[in-house]
Amino acid sequence: MSKKEYLKILKPKTRPVQIEPWFFRYLNEGQLKVLSAIIAHADYATRQKDSFASNKTIAFYAGFGLITPGTKAYEKYQALDPEQQKEFKKKREKNAIQTVKNIKNELETLGVIKREIIESRSFAVVDLEWGKERYLKEFDEYFNDKEIKPQNNREIKDEIASISELVNEGNISDKNLVERLENITDHIITNSDQIKENIDIPQEDISLLADYIISTDKNQKRINMGEIKNASSWKIKISKLIEQNKFNGVENYYNQLHKNEIDLIKNLMDQIINITDFKQNINGDKCQILFDEEHKLFKIKFENKDNKNMLKILNSNDILNIKQLLNEKDIRTSSKLKKIFRDHKKNELRFRNKEGPPDA
Repeated sequence: MSKKEYLKILKPKTRPVQIEPWFFRYLNEGQLKVLSAIIAHADYATRQKDSFASNKTIAFYAGFGLITPGTKAYEKYQALDPEQQKEFKKKREKNAIQTVKNIKNELETLGVIKREIIESRSFAVVDLEWGKERYLKEFDEYFNDKEIKPQNNREIKDEIASISELVNEGNISDKNLVERLENITDHIITNSDQIKENIDIPQEDISLLADYIISTDKNQKRINMGEIKNASSWKIKISKLIEQNKFNGVENYYNQLHKNEIDLIKNLMDQIINITDFKQNINGDKCQILFDEEHKLFKIKFENKDNKNMLKILNSNDILNIKQLLNEKDIRTSSKLKKIFRDHKKNELRFRNKEGPPDA
C-alpha cells in the first residue's frame, strides 16, 4: 500500500482557491486539467485537508481515457465483444494514468508542484502563485504600462481609482504600482500651486464652447431639474472659468466640440452630394465622407459606376458650398474648423507632395 501523501496549497492571500489566469496563459490543456483535478479533489472547506489525489483519481477528473461517442476509439470499442471491451478499457485506463504521471512530472519541472517533508509527512505543494510575477509583468506591459500625466484633480482621482481597482483584482505588479504612484506624486508636487488643464482655448471660441457645455445632455438635465436656476448666468460663469483656464475638463469638452463639428460637416457634405452632378459618379449609395485628422483633409470615399473604389479630396468649391450652408443655417463654428477650411487647399498640396502633416 502506497504511503499517504498530503496536499498543501499556496495561494494569493486575497483570492479564493481557483485556477488563476496565469495558468491559462502558461499551461497547456493537459496541465490545466491535472491541476484542476487536484484542486477539485481537495477538501471543499479548506482545500488542503484531504490527501493528494491518486493518479487514477486525477485521470478520472481530467477525463483522460474517456471513450467518447463519435471518436475512433469509440468505434473501435463498439466493434469488440464484452471481454475485449473490458481489456480495451483497462488499457485506456493504464494509458490515462501514465498520462497523469507524465503531466505531474511536467508540473514539477515547471515548479507548479513541489515536494516537501514536514514532520515525517509527505506533502505535494501546489503553488498557485507560480507564474504570477511573470504574468503581472506581461499584464502591465499589455494593459497597464502607460505613463499617466494627470492634468487636473479629476484625472488624478480617476488614476487613483484605476490603480485601486487593479490592486483589488491583483492585476498589477509592485513595480508598476510604484511607478504609477510616483507619477501622480511627482505631478502633484510639480503643480502644487495650481493643477490645471494644459490647454488654452482661443478667445473667439469661449462663447461657442460655453454654449456647447450647456447643451450637453448631462447639463440640460440639470437645468430641467432645476439644479441650475439661471442658464444665462451659468454660461457667463463657465466662460470666465474657461478664460482663466480653471474649468475642469475643458480639454475634453473642446475635443468633443471639434468632433461634433467634423460630424456636422460630413452630414452637410452628404446633402451637397445629393444635389450636385457628382452624385452621377457614385454607384448607388456607396459613398462615405471621411476626415483625415492627421492631414486635416475632408475626403469622399466612393464606388464609381465601374465598381472601382475611389477617393476624392474636397476641392475649394466643395468647401465654399459647405461654408454657404453653414451661413444659411446660421451655424457658428470654432476657430479650429475655420483653420481647416482656410488651409484645406494648402494641406491638400502638402498631402499630394508627401510633405507630411501640417503643423498643429
